[in-house]
Amino acid sequence: MRPGRFICVLKNPASAGFSFTHRRSDRSPAQGKIRPGSGDDDYVGFALGFQPGDSTNAAANYLLVDWKQGTQSFDFGAPSNSPGGNAVSGLAVSRVTGIPDADEFWQHKNLAGTPAGSGLQELASGTSLGNTGWTANTEYTFTFNFGPNDLEVFVNGVKELDIAGVFGNGRLAFYNFSQANVTYSAFEVVEGPFPAVPEPETYAMMLAGLGLLGFIARRRKQRGT
Repeated sequence: MRPGRFICVLKNPASAGFSFTHRRSDRSPAQGKIRPGSGDDDYVGFALGFQPGDSTNAAANYLLVDWKQGTQSFDFGAPSNSPGGNAVSGLAVSRVTGIPDADEFWQHKNLAGTPAGSGLQELASGTSLGNTGWTANTEYTFTFNFGPNDLEVFVNGVKELDIAGVFGNGRLAFYNFSQANVTYSAFEVVEGPFPAVPEPETYAMMLAGLGLLGFIARRRKQRGT
């Protein structure tokens, strides 16, 4: 395990802001601390599988784990072309594709203001923090197990998110949306791959193999009797 060697303090971007690290997020469990500041109740979080330039890349495809303190309705207006709506308090993971506008990041949706390939799709909410916001000036430890087919997220040792799918390689990025003075610190990466979840085809082959073994065993038993 390599100790983290940096502290990153993100200020208060009016739109979604990313600060990516040099650490790759794929197939390497990572852990670190986050401390949201006071003065607002908006989004803090992380992007996984993030590539430099993805915030302006029409082909971007990464995961966003973000945490909202309080439920709030807002319409950002120009240059965001999507309609306003609610941002709900709690922890969630979403898939981000293309170049979403501020209202899409805010609502975790794919709205009419951007091309069809740009937007967010919320995949899951936190097990115990899905409707619970963060507390200002409180430090939280996040642990990520991120592989090509699986993501597990723990907050203070409690598993909050566990999803399967097909996820791209990339970096770990710190995320901040309209939230002041968020501190990310003590990040460390465990060397070695996080095991992938078998694809459905693999499960089918495993089941077929088990079925064949069962058939052979029955034949041998019948011959023995």
